[in-house]
Amino acid sequence: MELTIIRPVSTAEFLLTLERCDITFNNYHHVYLITKRFYMETIKRKTRSVSYRIDVRILEEIGREAGFNETSANILVNQVLRKFVEFDRYQQRLGIIPVPKQLLMDIIIGCDDREIKFLAGRTFRILKDSVIFMQKRQDLAAFLHVLEEYVKDAGIASDHIIDGTKHTFVVQHDMGLKWSEFTKELLTIIFEKLAEKRADFELTESCVIARIELSDGFHKQFTV
Repeated sequence: MELTIIRPVSTAEFLLTLERCDITFNNYHHVYLITKRFYMETIKRKTRSVSYRIDVRILEEIGREAGFNETSANILVNQVLRKFVEFDRYQQRLGIIPVPKQLLMDIIIGCDDREIKFLAGRTFRILKDSVIFMQKRQDLAAFLHVLEEYVKDAGIASDHIIDGTKHTFVVQHDMGLKWSEFTKELLTIIFEKLAEKRADFELTESCVIARIELSDGFHKQFTV
């Protein structure tokens, strides 16, 4: 059976897709900022129609999964292919293995402040190698892009809200206050070393919010 992949880029299709997604945001202004950014990134990329022969069973599973997520098979396939190109194909080369969330929570819950700072510093150095390998550069935008892929692959919800030069990063991890402290330390290192800026943080047991002002050039780099 053949599968034709066409990424929808018209405004009407894009808005219809949003309406079909079960997504909620804190306020309408953030919805506008996020959807505008996502739409501009979508139309900026060149697309074309291609056909592949796909195993019928796999195609049926794609259809079921798309229906479960209330999206189209076309969008789901593009998401899967994008994830493979931008992250999955590097996992074995970088020595990345899946670790249960509960195990990470059990490990970090016994750490004191000094150990959390050490782990954040160690994570930054490991992440740096991954960024160079995957992005072929090591600026702030490249770091945050790779970190976003790590977080997404771990099943952790995140968001990046842009309002001019003001950036708000949200990580909804649901892993306890120690993990929030670790996330804060890691983001602090990233912002200080790569942007020479300090962010304002809000921490809860399930969420980290970082607010920081960055140059206009960062937005252009991040959306490339």
